[in-house]
Amino acid sequence: MKNLASRTAQTHARLIKAATQVFATAALTGAITREIARVAAVNEVTLFRHFQNKEQLLAIDLKASVDSFTGMLLHGILRFSHISTALEYSRECYVETCVNLFVRGISTLPLQEVGGSVDSSTTK
Repeated sequence: MKNLASRTAQTHARLIKAATQVFATAALTGAITREIARVAAVNEVTLFRHFQNKEQLLAIDLKASVDSFTGMLLHGILRFSHISTALEYSRECYVETCVNLFVRGISTLPLQEVGGSVDSSTTK
């Protein structure tokens, strides 16, 4: 039974790794489950046993993501309020970067399509 669970976990991990590769080259709309299965060296039916559709290969735990985002913002608040030396970027730049990282992390779209941008010219 333990061996079966291990094989299942390995297959699951291979599918996610393959999906990452295929999505990186073909984007969400161009990535097809047949190609993801081929890259993972499994049958396409196996992919559907693990995931109902290709979008689920990208699913994340939203609650954990929100906690991570909140932690980034809290860190920035603490850093800007307790550092006596000047930082090389403004508070606004820090917050915008946090938002962009969060949006990019939970979206399957490129940053430009989700309306984010980091203005590197923003200074203190």
